[in-house]
Amino acid sequence: MHDFDLFKPDPGHCPEYDLIYVGLLSAYKRLDLMIDALAIVVNEHPDVTLLIVGDGPLKQPIIQQINRLNLSANIKLSGNICYEQLPRYFTQAKIFIMTSQGEGLPMAMIEALSCGLPVIVPDDADITTIAKEHHNALVAKQWRPQAFADAIIAILSDPDLYRTLQTGALALRDEKAQEYSLAFQTQLWQQTINRIL
Repeated sequence: MHDFDLFKPDPGHCPEYDLIYVGLLSAYKRLDLMIDALAIVVNEHPDVTLLIVGDGPLKQPIIQQINRLNLSANIKLSGNICYEQLPRYFTQAKIFIMTSQGEGLPMAMIEALSCGLPVIVPDDADITTIAKEHHNALVAKQWRPQAFADAIIAILSDPDLYRTLQTGALALRDEKAQEYSLAFQTQLWQQTINRIL
């Protein structure tokens, strides 16, 4: 279930970060790729910023990688936050990014889209059933830092592309609001139960 009343755009809010990642700091999330990609982007956009929201077993290696690449001024780690605070964090950023391998259909991506954020995602599992190339997302076709860096630079460098993806994110929100609502899901379960009985 997804709470569209909780995850919604905040038109009056000015984002503080270019990018946001929300999730566990673990191996399959491939934050190493994300950080390596940002190191490439910094060459063209030295002030690019990334907010990493979450915690996990790879926190210390991630911090070490950030320091090794001299990205401590570009990347902030917020640690864990409570679920109800997530929308506020999403609206602090312009773009949601994830570099996971073996993710399935990530709820954080859906929450970000619901807040009107374009997303940068890998071409993996069910992700592209929601994240549509050049509609609400840019999709990295390879798990290479350069592929993600190219997507970041494309959005940061092209305001028209950003607006197109943002419009697509909001259109998806409108489309899915009914489908993901508690009332709709309850109705589906009730119909299923009635058929069984």
